[in-house]
Amino acid sequence: MKKLFEKIKNIDKRIKTAFLVLVLLAAGGTAFWYFFYSKYETLQNELTSYKNNPKLSAIKDKYDIIREVSEMVEVPSNEEPTVANISNVHRLQNQKFFENAQNGDKLVFYRDAKRAILYRPSTNKIIEIATVNVQEMDETVTESTSSVKGESTNIYKIDPSNEDTTPTVNISIYNGTRTVSGLAKKTELFLEKNVKEYKLQVAGMGDTSKVFDESIVVSLNEDTYGVAEDLADYLGATVTELPDSEGDLGKGSDIVIIIGYTYNEAITTQ
Repeated sequence: MKKLFEKIKNIDKRIKTAFLVLVLLAAGGTAFWYFFYSKYETLQNELTSYKNNPKLSAIKDKYDIIREVSEMVEVPSNEEPTVANISNVHRLQNQKFFENAQNGDKLVFYRDAKRAILYRPSTNKIIEIATVNVQEMDETVTESTSSVKGESTNIYKIDPSNEDTTPTVNISIYNGTRTVSGLAKKTELFLEKNVKEYKLQVAGMGDTSKVFDESIVVSLNEDTYGVAEDLADYLGATVTELPDSEGDLGKGSDIVIIIGYTYNEAITTQ
């Protein structure tokens, strides 16, 4: 999850750099302006695809809150907290920790450290910090995230422990060699073991019609281009377009993976 968030921030920085270059080139009237405009437009589209994904937006919101809180107080570095939004404060005010809470406040709960932080984004202030009873706080969070007659709950966890918010991506894996048997299956097992930021569902597996020297990853839709880049890093592959010879591969998938003779050796040595 954190890797996705860092990718969004990186794209945002690259867009700002590209925009500055565009301004400078436009002032000089150089032909390079067209090249950088194309680059800027591509990055802008990629960033939009991330920000329009509600799950990724929730992840970004969560890490924004954690960052803001950590800039004001020391927080545990070896634990990822639960982050919750308070939306019906009157249901919580019988608990001492929440007696000064307001709707819109954020609860940042470090379960292992038994530490709870009440943060108010509207004023960028910490309202309460306390060492808490883990069981009682767990019950508060769990009860508050459950539906009550279809109404809004009093705490909505951005990253609830009992709800999987990992983005699901459908992939197809193909062996592009003629000599390494079982390579597609080994790739599936490698990804299952190492990739945690996505839930990968294998929709197809088999052999390619021609031999591939290099491994490639192909995104079949623009929304998963960033995922394809991440998977390529894991596999020692290159992100590219699907070759014409393999045009029938990957039906029903977001991403096609073809493993050629050049790949991450960890795939076959795990």
